[in-house]
Amino acid sequence: MPEGNLVRNPDFNGLNAGKPEGWEHKAPRDEITPAFSVDRSGGRQGGRSLKIACRHQADCGWWVGQCSQVEPEAWYEFVAYLRTEGVKHVHDSVFAKLGWLDAEGKLVEKEYVPLVPGAEGWRAARGLVQAPADARSAQIELGLRWAAGGAVWWADAALLKTVPPPQRRVQVAVVTFEPSDGTPAKNRQLFAEQADKAGQQGADICCLGEAIALVGTGASNTDVAEAVPGPSTEALGQVARQRRMWIVAGVYERLGSTIYNTAVLLDRQGQLAGTYHKTHLPETEYTGGLTPGDQYPVFRTDFGTIGMQVCYDHFFPEVTRSLALNGAEMVFTPIWGDEREDGYCWDLVARARAIDNAIWYVAAKYSGRRSLIIDPWGHIRADTQGQMGIAVAHVDLNERHKCPWLSVAGRGDWAKFRWAQRRPHTYRDLLRE
Repeated sequence: MPEGNLVRNPDFNGLNAGKPEGWEHKAPRDEITPAFSVDRSGGRQGGRSLKIACRHQADCGWWVGQCSQVEPEAWYEFVAYLRTEGVKHVHDSVFAKLGWLDAEGKLVEKEYVPLVPGAEGWRAARGLVQAPADARSAQIELGLRWAAGGAVWWADAALLKTVPPPQRRVQVAVVTFEPSDGTPAKNRQLFAEQADKAGQQGADICCLGEAIALVGTGASNTDVAEAVPGPSTEALGQVARQRRMWIVAGVYERLGSTIYNTAVLLDRQGQLAGTYHKTHLPETEYTGGLTPGDQYPVFRTDFGTIGMQVCYDHFFPEVTRSLALNGAEMVFTPIWGDEREDGYCWDLVARARAIDNAIWYVAAKYSGRRSLIIDPWGHIRADTQGQMGIAVAHVDLNERHKCPWLSVAGRGDWAKFRWAQRRPHTYRDLLRE
């Protein structure tokens, strides 16, 4: 085992009544207790492993191990390896949790450790965690539930002190700007000037509005459709390159006979880093000859992973959820408007998208002129407040907000346990046409 491992007896030695020294097993009720055992040769290199086998669908249980000498606010890497047999839904049935305890042994915080791919039949529960200020020890739970006829073997559990992750601070800008009586060429220049102003304020990334070559021109989407890369990305790319910033903007993209409502992403060198094709089209767009996209790509930047969506996509929660499932930490939304209930729904829906997915949500809006930057807990960090202009927020993508964990006497990070407690195989109705 690695040096400095804080897990007590990670090799599962010293059996007493079928339990290794320092380890216990638990279940909610006797009648749904799975079979617990120590497999003397079931580990990754033929060593010992902790086994749990479910006989009935209701069975649920977990091994509990102890970790001592935890340093408050120090960073640790937790890892435990596992393999399964007969477990249909591993994400749902297999779990690893880490609980932080204070000097009196009371639970302070608790969090799931995500399951990640492994090799040679083994996966890993692995995560980077920070001990709370009042933590003095920790306990780990390695479990199996709701898997009739299935079994899991756990091996090589470790809690190792490590260096803190680097800060991920980024200055985000969102623009409300609606030109009038312009031309596509003039619009491109005006929007480039807005992006430049955001860059002058130190923005690392700036979100502009939807269809920047169309708004206020009186033209049709067909009239302004352009190649990507093309005139709009060239105009914005010059600013991105000069200000060393990322830019998100909406354009109508022509690809042969196909026209998309597209969000583009330009990098700090002014190069096209990605495109997203709007997947949900209102009647005016599809009867106007537009084609919808069908993919939810995300893009890695030098500060984090982002996704993009366009206007009507905002009305459908599946879009933001798909981007978040694909790894987006921030979602940028060029949007004409959301005037449901005379605008009442706008910030409520935008805040819900952020909270439900534990992401930052950034939207550049024309109608109502209220562009927003929203944090993962639904707080509006910046707001153009009905005026044309630029709103800026300083964002730390490593920022965490601990909240009471439902039914557990401790705090937890919603961004972590929300994903761990999803049950995707039960959501089949979402795919029903």
